[in-house]
Amino acid sequence: MSEIYTDLKYVKQELPDGSVNDKAGIRYTKKNNANEDVAVFVPISEGNRHYDEIMRQVDAGTLTIEAAD
Repeated sequence: MSEIYTDLKYVKQELPDGSVNDKAGIRYTKKNNANEDVAVFVPISEGNRHYDEIMRQVDAGTLTIEAAD
């Protein structure tokens, strides 16, 4: 079964120099075996199967990622 990505949002990270990376990773929600929502973090890293699939769907126009808060 394919992963279903919902509620995707970029995650911010404050760096040691005080600057902020607005795209440190991607957070999404999925259901666990008890059908409860679980937040999952995906690093922005080509070769990561989840990141690669998310970006494939974004490029295809079937998925969007909200900006970080």
